[in-house]
Amino acid sequence: MALVVVLIVAGVAYVAGRGGTGKAPRVDTASSVSGSNISYSVGESIPATQLSGLQMLSAEVGIGITNFIPFEPAKWRGYLTHTNNGGATWKVVGVFPKGFVPRLTAFISPSEGYVFGGNGSGGYVALFTTNAGRSRSAVTT
Repeated sequence: MALVVVLIVAGVAYVAGRGGTGKAPRVDTASSVSGSNISYSVGESIPATQLSGLQMLSAEVGIGITNFIPFEPAKWRGYLTHTNNGGATWKVVGVFPKGFVPRLTAFISPSEGYVFGGNGSGGYVALFTTNAGRSRSAVTT
């Protein structure tokens, strides 16, 4: 199993993996689409340049997150995406509630894992899914 780590800092993705480390092409982050009314539905393709984070589970399978942050927090929207072809294409598999901004994923399979993010009012939330994001529940402590 290959391990690929992507760290996004100020809109630039830094990639570390089995083949070494290096600077990847620029990734558009949420701040670059501020004020837009972009929306996607489950099953729609989404451009890789719209990903704000990703986790590759293998060389072919990966989970991505996308944030669209207009000026009003109540309209913030996040999406969970999936690839089966090494990132060549990404499809929306889950739409998060308005106001939730996904920041980080921790998946153990394409369908089961956690998404961590902000709740739009200064707090943080951990969500858990067993069906690739079609539904999710908040993790409580």
